[in-house]
Amino acid sequence: MRTFASIVSTGLLTAALAWAQPTKTSGAEIRVLLNSACASCHRGAQAAGGLSLDSPAGVAKGGRSGSYDDWKLDDLRKRAAEIGIEGRSKMNKADLVEALRDH
Repeated sequence: MRTFASIVSTGLLTAALAWAQPTKTSGAEIRVLLNSACASCHRGAQAAGGLSLDSPAGVAKGGRSGSYDDWKLDDLRKRAAEIGIEGRSKMNKADLVEALRDH
């Protein structure tokens, strides 16, 4: 079962990719969704939760929890356990980050 945070993370990653490489359907649709449902609180210097949707870089950086790249290995393993990623105890940091992003 996906948590709200993982659904939002997946949506934001998809949005960042769509923004960077817009397509005729998904990129435009995602931008419309983010602009109508999220942008009013997630723009500018006072973006809610520290998550700015002003640019692909802001989306990729994430909110206050930051990017998985900035997390410690133990924290990545705990997060992987929360969402049920198999084989996490044997993964290095790069593999955990990739698994968490792909979940």
